[in-house]
Amino acid sequence: MAKPACVLFLLDWRPVFWSTREEYYRQLCCALTARGTIPVLTVSESPGADVLARLQQSGAHVIVRSYHAHPWTYWSHIRSLARQYSVRLVHVRFFDYFTAVFWLCRWSGIRNILFTEANSGEWEPRGWRAHLIRMRTSIMCAPLTKAIAISAFIRNRLTNVGIPENRTCVIHNGVDLSQFHADSASRETVRMAAGAGPESIVLIFASALLAWKRPAVALRVCAEVAARGLDVRLLIAGDGPLQPALEAMAQDLGIASRVSFLGHQRELARWYSSADLFIHTALGEAFGNVLVEAMACGLPVIATASGSVPELVTDRETGLLVSTGPREIEELTNAVQGLMSDRQVYGNMSEAAVRQAARFPIETSVKKALELYEPFLRS
Repeated sequence: MAKPACVLFLLDWRPVFWSTREEYYRQLCCALTARGTIPVLTVSESPGADVLARLQQSGAHVIVRSYHAHPWTYWSHIRSLARQYSVRLVHVRFFDYFTAVFWLCRWSGIRNILFTEANSGEWEPRGWRAHLIRMRTSIMCAPLTKAIAISAFIRNRLTNVGIPENRTCVIHNGVDLSQFHADSASRETVRMAAGAGPESIVLIFASALLAWKRPAVALRVCAEVAARGLDVRLLIAGDGPLQPALEAMAQDLGIASRVSFLGHQRELARWYSSADLFIHTALGEAFGNVLVEAMACGLPVIATASGSVPELVTDRETGLLVSTGPREIEELTNAVQGLMSDRQVYGNMSEAAVRQAARFPIETSVKKALELYEPFLRS
């Protein structure tokens, strides 16, 4: 009896609540199921109950198995699935390119191995350590059929660390644009709750509160805008280990009454719609879903030109980009003040931001993934 065909997803990921990421896998699993291929999702921790139910409704078989807790058990898990199914390909994501998972798949008899690299960070290839990194990458990634980068910035890094360019491709992340659009009905209510008046400049920063995201830069920009005599408010959506230090910093800067720490927000669209500008300060951002989400809600972006940001935000068209360096705070502040002082330019950027966001729908990401899978599904 022939074994059922499947695509095996190995995901170092715990899907707790529904977001663009979960919707991507739901649509991908629906498409695979429709063509008679079983999607098998291995996740690292138990999903939220709602997430699990919706993924299973898409036809996915969801299995919980942690690689980091028991690597050899993980290998047994892969081998067991390879015996149970005709695994047409395995797609690895949320690991890094040094993982042994690629070799565990090869040793389990799986030949078609895809990997998506989505980790942020900057890396400069120099010195003897760079040479060792390239050697290590070459060895660990040898079984890969294709490495998928979520931006051209990440693809460049993959080639710098030693993966041949002809074994890489770019599939940008997609955003569930049905969930992100301007919400004028709740705009004033949300602004009032944040202490903002009709003439206030409301900035929003949305990110995990981690060092490389640099939320402190957003606080300093808020303080500088206020020092110039402008009525400004800063919304910080996200949580993380830096929050206590950031709250203390806001006090020290004298802007505590101007800053709202919102914590993690599942419904970001209403907060985007209440703001005037989206501020993004991360270094080495791999893609930045929040940039597309904010633009879809009509927000021009004020950001540092780092990582993939210039791929998503067109300078002077959908936002303003500045270089990192000693004048970064001043230039970001100038960008905020200058853009908010010219309503015509602001309006043009807001409209252009919505058009730009429309280039990154989740459906396109799913379509491109399926196109990449197609030769293996036919075999």
